Amino acid sequence: MIAVNQGDQEKRVLKKAYSQLYVGVLAILSRHDPIGIAHDNPYGHEEYAIEARSILPRLKQARSASDVRRIIHEEFIRQFDSVTAGPEKAYEAIALEVWDAWNKSCLADKA
Repeated sequence: MIAVNQGDQEKRVLKKAYSQLYVGVLAILSRHDPIGIAHDNPYGHEEYAIEARSILPRLKQARSASDVRRIIHEEFIRQFDSVTAGPEKAYEAIALEVWDAWNKSCLADKA
């Protein structure tokens, strides 16, 4: 019975951490607005929800901010296209902030 309780506790901690990280990544993407869809949009804070959800599970593969930049760029190409996404280097500032948020989360320790 103790193992179940510990497992349940870990699930709750991870769910909360993922939720906080999702909100953080979504805010970073919205603030930087890399393809210009969130600016002056009353629902702009949700414009990058799909991208945030697709980026989060891949962060455990990242070993550096450069890896995060590549992941983010790949997801934007996948969701839009390479022309709309633009060059990978344009995602540097976003990647640095996401990398920082990831490393501050308890999820980085689980990767």
